Amino acid sequence: MRSLLCSLLSLALLAGPALAQAPVAGPPAVRPPVAAPDSATLQSQAIRVFLDCQGRSRGCDRDFIVTDVNFVNWMRDRFDADVQVLAVSLTNDADDRIRRELARTIKLGLARDVARTPIASRVQLSYVAPFAGQRQ
Repeated sequence: MRSLLCSLLSLALLAGPALAQAPVAGPPAVRPPVAAPDSATLQSQAIRVFLDCQGRSRGCDRDFIVTDVNFVNWMRDRFDADVQVLAVSLTNDADDRIRRELARTIKLGLARDVARTPIASRVQLSYVAPFAGQRQ
């Protein structure tokens, strides 16, 4: 099982193997067209994630995160999960800002694993450019 440690200041990928991807050998074989799987089938193939809010970390709102990060299957038992997200103490910002930043960090941390699943074709990544003249 992989683990993610999330905070507003850092995201650390902890122990465990990433989801395996079969090696590609030789030229691609010609395959007949396959009907696109329905959304229920895709969702069932998404990675399984367990959210661990250590000591009820401030801003770690499980309901919000489960709703906002909807491209994974959320598990209630860490032993059923492919990835464990470990949320630890956060800064003194407003609760809403903390939970939104935590959800954003979780999405970034899961991107590599999600890219290796069939649900990747339904996930989009966006970038918000800074305003002209704004310091980064």
